[in-house]
Amino acid sequence: MRDTFESLCDKVYARTSYGMREEFAEHRGYKLVWSNNRAEWMVPHRGFRKGDVLRLDANHIAAYADKKDLDEWAPNLPGLPLYSNAFEARKQRGLGVGYVDTINRNQLMEFGFTEEAAKDLVRMINNPDVSVDTVLEHANSIMRRWKQWFKGTKPRKPSFGVEAIHDECYWVNSYWLNTVLLYVNTGDTYDRTLCYDVIDDSFFLGSWGDWWEEHERNHDRECRIGPRRLKGK
Repeated sequence: MRDTFESLCDKVYARTSYGMREEFAEHRGYKLVWSNNRAEWMVPHRGFRKGDVLRLDANHIAAYADKKDLDEWAPNLPGLPLYSNAFEARKQRGLGVGYVDTINRNQLMEFGFTEEAAKDLVRMINNPDVSVDTVLEHANSIMRRWKQWFKGTKPRKPSFGVEAIHDECYWVNSYWLNTVLLYVNTGDTYDRTLCYDVIDDSFFLGSWGDWWEEHERNHDRECRIGPRRLKGK
């Protein structure tokens, strides 16, 4: 069934939990992406085809409609329910809280941090007076001392500093300019590490390579300049 504005509203209201999910595309359409930074739903330039298997994050909804209709509907769709707990929304209401809580202590411990280090990182992430750079540099100061070891099939690799991904085709704001991602570098493009998504103002555990592929799919890529990696912002 093709979506209407009302059915898309229902899909938005259903986004109340974090985590990835898969959906089989019953029709052609577009993956709508909620941006915490802009506080709006964004319609990507390219859509998906019927039969595609869609990997959807908490801030994604599969919209089975024409782009012309989605461009008209998107500004009037309700906000993502999870956004009510995000930093920007609460800051606008005068609440003193930190960034979007997309990672927790248990996830950091599973990744390799000790319980004490994981507690400290979560505390820093949720402290509005602690900068993004400070959080990532603190994580790097711990991870750089790690010796590579394997627990089952899960590697833990030492880090080499904090780096930034710049998208010459994307403007964030006057502070971040075209910096779209910061991450603790552990050597390889697809290494799982601690990252900060500038566009969505959220920390997560993942790879910058996977993030960039998703970023390209979700935004107009008529500009064909690839990612530029720099140390620091």
